[in-house]
Amino acid sequence: SNYSMDFDPAASSGIITSLETEIQGKTELSFSLWFYSNSTAQGFLFNNETSNSNYRISLYYESATTTSLRLTNGSPQGIASFASPPINQWNHFVFTFDGSQSADSDKLKIYINNSPQTITFSGTIPTQTPSTNVGPLVIGNGSWSTSPLPNYAFNGKIDGFSIFNYALSSSQVTTLYGSSSTGIGNPMSL
Repeated sequence: SNYSMDFDPAASSGIITSLETEIQGKTELSFSLWFYSNSTAQGFLFNNETSNSNYRISLYYESATTTSLRLTNGSPQGIASFASPPINQWNHFVFTFDGSQSADSDKLKIYINNSPQTITFSGTIPTQTPSTNVGPLVIGNGSWSTSPLPNYAFNGKIDGFSIFNYALSSSQVTTLYGSSSTGIGNPMSL
């Protein structure tokens, strides 16, 4: 936690990356990160979108009860909603995407603290990641109009943010999560 990215919703515009070109048009993709939420306020842990509510790839903390991963190539948006993890503690988040699968539940899997999550799907999860080069991938805030808006900033810390150009297996998720004897897993070991 001494080296994590710390986001203040009153001042943070997030970390603007140029990773959007690395994640577009993929049939397989995974994200992994550790996060510590300070509140139940709405905020993006990461986001890439073309305009307000036209998400391409986003992890959105909606409330104390609901978090959603949004993955879309346009309309209708593919939304995977799941129970929000507890606040005021570190949580490990992983999503794996394999567009070659037919059912949404096989295309997209979400893990919190090494446990598969029960997901409610709406819309359609696409067969490949969207064209995301319409704006930056932003860590810790929204990204529409290429100008992050502080009122959607994540209130907390993010660490160990990793992107993989393949769908992680459940054993690889376990490796990333680590153990009480070895500590958190090293993404470079995969």
